[in-house]
Amino acid sequence: MNVLLFGSSGMLGYDLNKSLSKAGVTVFSLTRQDCDVSNEEAVFFMLNSHKNIDYVINCTAYSKVDLAETEQELANLINAKAVLYLAKACKKYKIPFVHFSTDYVFDGSRTNYAYLEPDPCDPINAYGYSKWLGEQHCINTLSDYYLFRVQWLYGTNGPNFVKTMVSLMQTKQELTIVSDQWGTPTATASLAEYVTYVLLNKPDFGIYHCTDLGNASWYDFATTIASKINYTGTIHAVDSNHFIRPAKRPKNGILSCAKLDAKTTLKRYHWKDMLANYLNDNIQGEKQ
Repeated sequence: MNVLLFGSSGMLGYDLNKSLSKAGVTVFSLTRQDCDVSNEEAVFFMLNSHKNIDYVINCTAYSKVDLAETEQELANLINAKAVLYLAKACKKYKIPFVHFSTDYVFDGSRTNYAYLEPDPCDPINAYGYSKWLGEQHCINTLSDYYLFRVQWLYGTNGPNFVKTMVSLMQTKQELTIVSDQWGTPTATASLAEYVTYVLLNKPDFGIYHCTDLGNASWYDFATTIASKINYTGTIHAVDSNHFIRPAKRPKNGILSCAKLDAKTTLKRYHWKDMLANYLNDNIQGEKQ
Protein backbone atom coordinates (compact mmCIF):
# COMPACT_ATOMS: atom_id res chain seq x y z
CA MET A 1 0.00 0.00 0.00
CA ASN A 2 1.18 3.52 -0.88
CA VAL A 3 0.07 6.64 1.00
CA LEU A 4 0.62 10.32 0.30
CA LEU A 5 0.72 12.09 3.68
CA PHE A 6 0.34 15.87 3.91
CA GLY A 7 1.36 17.51 7.19
CA SER A 8 3.81 14.79 8.16
CA SER A 9 5.79 16.99 10.56
CA GLY A 10 2.81 17.80 12.80
CA MET A 11 1.88 15.96 15.96
CA LEU A 12 -0.57 13.55 14.34
CA GLY A 13 1.27 13.33 11.03
CA TYR A 14 4.46 12.36 12.83
CA ASP A 15 2.86 9.41 14.65
CA LEU A 16 0.76 8.39 11.65
CA ASN A 17 3.90 8.22 9.53
CA LYS A 18 5.49 5.95 12.14
CA SER A 19 2.42 3.72 12.50
CA LEU A 20 1.86 3.28 8.78
CA SER A 21 5.53 2.58 8.11
CA LYS A 22 5.59 0.00 10.91
CA ALA A 23 2.62 -1.71 9.24
CA GLY A 24 4.57 -2.01 5.99
CA VAL A 25 2.89 0.89 4.20
CA THR A 26 5.02 3.03 1.89
CA VAL A 27 4.55 6.62 3.05
CA PHE A 28 5.41 9.62 0.90
CA SER A 29 5.71 12.29 3.58
CA LEU A 30 5.09 15.93 2.76
CA THR A 31 5.57 18.92 5.04
CA ARG A 32 4.15 22.37 4.40
CA GLN A 33 7.52 23.27 2.92
CA ASP A 34 7.15 20.44 0.41
CA CYS A 35 3.65 21.44 -0.66
CA ASP A 36 1.48 24.43 0.23
CA VAL A 37 -1.98 22.84 0.49
CA SER A 38 -3.57 26.27 0.22
CA ASN A 39 -2.26 26.46 -3.36
CA GLU A 40 -4.61 24.49 -5.62
CA GLU A 41 -2.10 24.12 -8.44
CA ALA A 42 0.53 22.80 -6.04
CA VAL A 43 -1.90 20.22 -4.66
CA PHE A 44 -2.88 18.93 -8.12
CA PHE A 45 0.76 18.87 -9.20
CA MET A 46 1.73 16.81 -6.16
CA LEU A 47 -0.99 14.21 -6.68
CA ASN A 48 -0.15 13.99 -10.37
CA SER A 49 3.51 13.46 -9.50
CA HIS A 50 2.85 10.38 -7.37
CA LYS A 51 1.55 7.24 -9.03
CA ASN A 52 -0.23 4.20 -7.57
CA ILE A 53 -1.33 6.01 -4.42
CA ASP A 54 -3.94 4.15 -2.34
CA TYR A 55 -4.81 6.99 0.05
CA VAL A 56 -4.20 10.71 0.36
CA ILE A 57 -4.09 11.73 4.03
CA ASN A 58 -4.44 15.32 5.20
CA CYS A 59 -2.88 16.03 8.60
CA THR A 60 -2.43 19.74 7.98
CA ALA A 61 -4.57 22.04 10.10
CA TYR A 62 -4.87 25.48 11.63
CA SER A 63 -5.43 24.65 15.31
CA LYS A 64 -4.99 27.95 17.19
CA VAL A 65 -8.51 28.12 18.60
CA ASP A 66 -8.35 31.59 20.16
CA LEU A 67 -6.33 33.22 17.38
CA ALA A 68 -8.83 31.93 14.83
CA GLU A 69 -11.29 34.53 16.11
CA THR A 70 -9.10 37.25 14.58
CA GLU A 71 -7.46 35.11 11.88
CA GLN A 72 -10.63 33.68 10.38
CA GLU A 73 -9.43 34.08 6.80
CA LEU A 74 -6.26 32.09 7.52
CA ALA A 75 -8.17 29.44 9.48
CA ASN A 76 -10.66 29.02 6.63
CA LEU A 77 -7.85 28.88 4.07
CA ILE A 78 -6.07 25.99 5.80
CA ASN A 79 -9.01 24.15 7.36
CA ALA A 80 -11.51 24.58 4.52
CA LYS A 81 -10.19 25.77 1.16
CA ALA A 82 -7.16 23.49 1.32
CA VAL A 83 -9.48 20.57 2.07
CA LEU A 84 -11.51 21.46 -1.01
CA TYR A 85 -8.39 21.46 -3.17
CA LEU A 86 -7.27 18.09 -1.80
CA ALA A 87 -10.73 16.58 -2.19
CA LYS A 88 -11.03 17.82 -5.77
CA ALA A 89 -7.62 16.41 -6.62
CA CYS A 90 -8.50 13.07 -5.02
CA LYS A 91 -11.71 12.93 -7.05
CA LYS A 92 -9.86 13.67 -10.27
CA TYR A 93 -7.21 11.01 -9.68
CA LYS A 94 -9.68 8.54 -8.09
CA ILE A 95 -7.84 8.26 -4.77
CA PRO A 96 -9.65 7.83 -1.42
CA PHE A 97 -9.20 10.84 0.86
CA VAL A 98 -8.49 10.74 4.61
CA HIS A 99 -9.19 13.88 6.63
CA PHE A 100 -9.44 14.88 10.31
CA SER A 101 -12.00 17.08 12.00
CA THR A 102 -12.96 17.86 15.58
CA ASP A 103 -15.67 17.84 18.23
CA TYR A 104 -15.67 21.64 17.87
CA VAL A 105 -18.09 21.27 14.95
CA PHE A 106 -20.73 20.70 17.66
CA ASP A 107 -22.00 23.35 20.07
CA GLY A 108 -21.40 21.17 23.14
CA SER A 109 -24.78 21.95 24.72
CA ARG A 110 -25.84 18.34 25.30
CA THR A 111 -25.87 17.13 28.87
CA ASN A 112 -27.03 13.53 28.66
CA TYR A 113 -25.20 11.71 25.87
CA ALA A 114 -22.27 11.75 23.49
CA TYR A 115 -22.38 13.10 19.95
CA LEU A 116 -23.03 10.70 17.08
CA GLU A 117 -21.78 11.14 13.53
CA PRO A 118 -25.17 12.20 12.04
CA ASP A 119 -25.92 14.76 14.75
CA PRO A 120 -26.35 18.32 13.43
CA CYS A 121 -23.28 20.53 13.58
CA ASP A 122 -23.44 24.00 15.10
CA PRO A 123 -19.94 25.35 15.81
CA ILE A 124 -19.70 28.16 18.36
CA ASN A 125 -16.30 29.58 17.41
CA ALA A 126 -14.35 30.47 14.28
CA TYR A 127 -12.05 27.47 14.53
CA GLY A 128 -14.99 25.06 14.74
CA TYR A 129 -16.66 26.80 11.81
CA SER A 130 -13.53 26.48 9.67
CA LYS A 131 -13.34 22.75 10.44
CA TRP A 132 -17.05 22.35 9.66
CA LEU A 133 -16.49 24.04 6.29
CA GLY A 134 -13.69 21.59 5.62
CA GLU A 135 -16.01 18.71 6.42
CA GLN A 136 -18.58 20.05 3.98
CA HIS A 137 -16.01 20.33 1.20
CA CYS A 138 -14.93 16.74 1.80
CA ILE A 139 -18.47 15.36 1.97
CA ASN A 140 -19.81 17.31 -1.00
CA THR A 141 -16.85 16.74 -3.32
CA LEU A 142 -16.30 13.00 -3.26
CA SER A 143 -17.73 9.79 -1.83
CA ASP A 144 -14.59 7.77 -1.13
CA TYR A 145 -13.35 9.33 2.08
CA TYR A 146 -12.66 8.63 5.74
CA LEU A 147 -13.39 11.70 7.85
CA PHE A 148 -12.26 11.17 11.43
CA ARG A 149 -13.54 13.50 14.15
CA VAL A 150 -10.97 13.52 16.96
CA GLN A 151 -10.36 15.51 20.13
CA TRP A 152 -8.00 16.55 22.93
CA LEU A 153 -4.93 15.26 21.12
CA TYR A 154 -1.48 15.07 22.65
CA GLY A 155 1.70 13.58 21.28
CA THR A 156 5.45 13.75 21.07
CA ASN A 157 5.93 16.11 18.18
CA GLY A 158 4.08 19.27 19.16
CA PRO A 159 2.70 21.47 21.95
CA ASN A 160 -0.19 19.98 23.92
CA PHE A 161 -2.06 20.04 27.23
CA VAL A 162 0.06 17.33 28.85
CA LYS A 163 3.35 19.11 28.15
CA THR A 164 1.87 22.39 29.39
CA MET A 165 0.61 20.82 32.62
CA VAL A 166 3.89 19.05 33.34
CA SER A 167 5.78 22.30 32.81
CA LEU A 168 3.43 24.23 35.10
CA MET A 169 3.58 21.53 37.78
CA GLN A 170 7.35 21.82 37.80
CA THR A 171 7.19 25.54 38.61
CA LYS A 172 3.89 26.26 40.42
CA GLN A 173 2.38 24.94 43.64
CA GLU A 174 -1.18 25.99 42.75
CA LEU A 175 -3.07 25.50 39.50
CA THR A 176 -6.62 26.39 38.45
CA ILE A 177 -8.22 24.10 35.85
CA VAL A 178 -11.63 24.12 34.16
CA SER A 179 -13.92 21.33 35.33
CA ASP A 180 -17.09 21.86 33.25
CA GLN A 181 -15.77 21.00 29.79
CA TRP A 182 -15.76 17.31 28.86
CA GLY A 183 -14.10 15.19 26.22
CA THR A 184 -11.71 12.30 25.71
CA PRO A 185 -7.94 12.80 25.95
CA THR A 186 -6.52 10.95 22.94
CA ALA A 187 -2.88 10.14 22.26
CA THR A 188 -1.78 10.68 18.68
CA ALA A 189 0.15 7.41 19.01
CA SER A 190 -3.04 5.42 19.59
CA LEU A 191 -5.04 7.48 17.10
CA ALA A 192 -2.42 6.69 14.47
CA GLU A 193 -2.87 2.99 15.21
CA TYR A 194 -6.64 3.27 14.84
CA VAL A 195 -6.35 5.07 11.51
CA THR A 196 -3.77 2.58 10.24
CA TYR A 197 -6.15 -0.25 11.16
CA VAL A 198 -9.02 1.39 9.26
CA LEU A 199 -6.96 1.98 6.13
CA LEU A 200 -5.74 -1.61 6.10
CA ASN A 201 -9.12 -3.19 6.86
CA LYS A 202 -11.30 -0.83 4.80
CA PRO A 203 -14.67 -0.54 6.52
CA ASP A 204 -17.36 1.53 4.77
CA PHE A 205 -16.30 5.04 3.80
CA GLY A 206 -17.77 7.96 5.72
CA ILE A 207 -17.49 9.93 8.97
CA TYR A 208 -16.14 8.20 12.06
CA HIS A 209 -15.67 9.51 15.57
CA CYS A 210 -12.31 8.19 16.74
CA THR A 211 -10.89 8.67 20.25
CA ASP A 212 -9.38 6.67 23.06
CA LEU A 213 -11.75 5.06 25.58
CA GLY A 214 -13.30 6.91 28.51
CA ASN A 215 -13.90 10.60 29.07
CA ALA A 216 -12.84 13.35 31.44
CA SER A 217 -13.00 17.02 32.23
CA TRP A 218 -9.88 19.14 31.82
CA TYR A 219 -9.66 19.06 35.64
CA ASP A 220 -9.78 15.25 35.61
CA PHE A 221 -7.11 15.21 32.92
CA ALA A 222 -4.86 17.53 34.93
CA THR A 223 -5.28 15.67 38.22
CA THR A 224 -4.51 12.37 36.50
CA ILE A 225 -1.31 13.87 35.08
CA ALA A 226 -0.48 15.17 38.57
CA SER A 227 -0.92 11.77 40.16
CA LYS A 228 1.32 10.09 37.61
CA ILE A 229 4.20 12.55 38.03
CA ASN A 230 3.77 12.86 41.83
CA TYR A 231 2.84 16.52 41.81
CA THR A 232 2.54 17.77 45.40
CA GLY A 233 0.81 21.08 44.72
CA THR A 234 -2.89 21.98 44.76
CA ILE A 235 -5.20 21.93 41.75
CA HIS A 236 -8.40 23.97 42.01
CA ALA A 237 -11.47 23.11 39.92
CA VAL A 238 -13.38 26.05 38.45
CA ASP A 239 -16.06 26.47 35.80
CA SER A 240 -15.21 27.92 32.42
CA ASN A 241 -16.65 31.33 33.31
CA HIS A 242 -13.55 31.79 35.45
CA PHE A 243 -11.47 32.17 32.29
CA ILE A 244 -12.35 34.80 29.71
CA ARG A 245 -11.02 33.60 26.36
CA PRO A 246 -11.58 34.94 22.84
CA ALA A 247 -13.18 31.69 21.61
CA LYS A 248 -16.05 29.86 23.28
CA ARG A 249 -15.51 26.17 23.97
CA PRO A 250 -18.08 23.36 23.78
CA LYS A 251 -18.90 22.13 27.28
CA ASN A 252 -19.77 18.58 26.25
CA GLY A 253 -17.53 17.51 23.40
CA ILE A 254 -17.72 13.78 24.08
CA LEU A 255 -17.82 11.78 20.84
CA SER A 256 -19.50 8.39 20.61
CA CYS A 257 -17.29 5.90 18.77
CA ALA A 258 -20.06 3.29 18.57
CA LYS A 259 -20.02 3.36 14.78
CA LEU A 260 -16.29 2.68 14.62
CA ASP A 261 -16.64 -0.11 17.16
CA ALA A 262 -19.52 -1.67 15.22
CA LYS A 263 -17.83 -1.48 11.81
CA THR A 264 -14.47 -2.88 12.96
CA THR A 265 -12.91 -5.24 15.48
CA LEU A 266 -10.52 -2.48 16.53
CA LYS A 267 -9.51 -2.52 20.20
CA ARG A 268 -9.18 1.02 21.47
CA TYR A 269 -7.03 1.94 24.48
CA HIS A 270 -8.22 3.76 27.59
CA TRP A 271 -6.96 7.33 27.77
CA LYS A 272 -5.42 6.81 31.21
CA ASP A 273 -3.30 3.92 29.95
CA MET A 274 -2.10 5.92 26.95
CA LEU A 275 -1.33 8.90 29.19
CA ALA A 276 0.79 6.69 31.44
CA ASN A 277 2.70 5.40 28.40
CA TYR A 278 3.20 8.90 27.06
CA LEU A 279 4.49 10.26 30.37
CA ASN A 280 6.81 7.30 30.80
CA ASP A 281 8.26 7.65 27.31
CA ASN A 282 8.38 11.44 27.01
CA ILE A 283 8.50 12.94 30.49
CA GLN A 284 9.97 10.37 32.86
CA GLY A 285 12.54 9.43 30.25
CA GLU A 286 13.86 12.99 30.21
CA LYS A 287 14.70 12.74 33.91
CA GLN A 288 16.87 9.65 33.49
